[in-house]
Amino acid sequence: MHILHGSWLKNLSDERGGFVFWAETSETRAEAGPKRHPFAASARTLRTLLKDCSPQMESLLPRAAEKTVITLWLPSTRAAPQPSLAILRQEAESSAGRTPRLKLAAWQAEALTIAPQHTLDLLVSLPPEEELPRALKLGADLRYWQTAARFVFELLARQRFKPTLQRENDKFLARWQPLLDEPSEQERRERLARAMPPICRAIEPHPRRKPPEISPRGLLEDFLAVTLDAFVRQHVSLEAGLKEPQGAVTAWLGALTSRDGIVRESPATLAAFYEPYRAWAEPLGAGGGDTFRICFRLDPPEAGEAAPQTRGEDRRLPKDWSLRYFLQATDDPSLLVPAETVWRARGSVLKYLNRKFEAPQERLLAGLGFASRLFPPIETSLTGARPEACALDVHEAYTFLREGALLLQSAGFGVLVPNVAGKLGVRLTLKSKKTPSQQKGGVAALSFESVIAYDWQAARGDEVLTREEFERLAALKVPLVQVRGQWVEIRPEQIEQALKFWEKQGSGELSLQEALRLALSQEPPKAQTGLPVTAVTAEGWVADLLAQLGRGEKIEPLTPPADFRGVLRHYQAAGLAWLAFLRRWGLGACLADDMGLGKTPTTIALLLAERAQRRENKPALVICPTSVVSNWQRELARFAPDLRVHVHHGAARRKEDFAAQARQYDVVLSSYALLH
Repeated sequence: MHILHGSWLKNLSDERGGFVFWAETSETRAEAGPKRHPFAASARTLRTLLKDCSPQMESLLPRAAEKTVITLWLPSTRAAPQPSLAILRQEAESSAGRTPRLKLAAWQAEALTIAPQHTLDLLVSLPPEEELPRALKLGADLRYWQTAARFVFELLARQRFKPTLQRENDKFLARWQPLLDEPSEQERRERLARAMPPICRAIEPHPRRKPPEISPRGLLEDFLAVTLDAFVRQHVSLEAGLKEPQGAVTAWLGALTSRDGIVRESPATLAAFYEPYRAWAEPLGAGGGDTFRICFRLDPPEAGEAAPQTRGEDRRLPKDWSLRYFLQATDDPSLLVPAETVWRARGSVLKYLNRKFEAPQERLLAGLGFASRLFPPIETSLTGARPEACALDVHEAYTFLREGALLLQSAGFGVLVPNVAGKLGVRLTLKSKKTPSQQKGGVAALSFESVIAYDWQAARGDEVLTREEFERLAALKVPLVQVRGQWVEIRPEQIEQALKFWEKQGSGELSLQEALRLALSQEPPKAQTGLPVTAVTAEGWVADLLAQLGRGEKIEPLTPPADFRGVLRHYQAAGLAWLAFLRRWGLGACLADDMGLGKTPTTIALLLAERAQRRENKPALVICPTSVVSNWQRELARFAPDLRVHVHHGAARRKEDFAAQARQYDVVLSSYALLH
């Protein structure tokens, strides 16, 4: 039995962190010394264990791992460290006695160190527990860092990182840092820090006389920062910003992709560049800090207030929307401190519901100043000494919903908006002008040209609006309106286009082909209607057809006819039922499958089934590439020897001659070149 362990170490090499792998065995090593961990695997064994975990390790390890010796602070008896739980269970079956007293003791073990640029790849390459070799387990510490690595990849995928310039003594360093200013991200980080197993903090690169004091949050933040920086540095390209020399700017961009991140420029130039850099970078965190951030809440007009019917040149819209300012706790987004409470506070600390907010007034005022650059209407409220909110008209509120809220959120501010029930759309109702029984030939006589009646209706969600309601909304000419107590986004240009469309095509007829395209593909002609089609409903047999097309798994199976010489596999039987179902409705089909999975026998079974249902002798025409005509002949002879097959080579020049010839056969094979 082997237990594979690993953890992150700060300041492992080159003043940066790195990952360390080590392993436990169920056997005592013969060469163990007084301070050597008696159950620790050798570096050679460790390499073998890692390669056994995943095939990717074979290529990653040679260039990523270096042998080293680490110190482990583990619960121990006088003779040895306490083994891991999985091994402990194994040995407990063959031993008994009282549990010895334990205390932390230092043990040395061989390990493999992994550079930051390879850490994420190695961690995500480790397979789940059920795919590991039987005699190999992953420790709780390694599973934990796998979870942290996935968090880093989530940040990378969402582009939640930023370039920074850090000043350390006489050096300037270019680093990529995680951008964790959203409450969900901060909560995720806190939960990860609290869940860190103690063994993650039991490793140090050099021996000491007492256990190291390592903060779980500090260790996690260092892992997130260093691994993200190494990954971005390895994959990002900033060549576009380096085309023209720009002094310190070019040096900083170049350092963001270099290996060590050192900005190589004269100290005087970098010192002069650092101040404008701070002015540019500080707004990235202007929304708040670790404990709270500034939050904006958009409040709509109170119920009963109505917007004017028109917007004349000499008439202004009322500013009946309000954008209120708050402080929001980062660990509890539901905790909001109104701006008026902030301005009434005395001193540099605001206490609110057992929370402390440092320098709330200064940070609120500074944050509002920056926010006004992202959403200019805020600036009007900053003329007063204690701004609490700014008034907006409906167009400004709509601009905030569509643009301002996103800009403020990306800068780290909190944003709360009212529930906008959705956008207006149109619903399409379909019904056949004739029932299948009224058609000559019944359902099978349907074709893509069958006439379907349609009717367009305006709707908000599942609620259909009358024509009078819709025209009344259009007359308001504002982007946000109340419809039956709910706020709805409405664009005047779309409304005008929809009205013109309904005047011409409010109801009418279309082909079954177009009706199916609208109902099944959900790709409505928005360019024609002006509004998106939110739903397509149908009545009668059209509804039955759409229901069956939408749930293919409930199509009735079709047993191959008795004269079919073969056995269809389950997927071929499903294909036969699907083909027969569509043919029953007079619709075409595409039976797409991999080469060699039996599409030809499936189609032959369909031909036999249809021949058995027809009273008159009506041949089937099979068009295929010339190269597979002989294959069709062989397959027909094998699976349906009773069918009379004719290969058409174009000898009959006239249609009448070909038709007369074809009636003597059940199947006619021809190629694309003769399709006309």
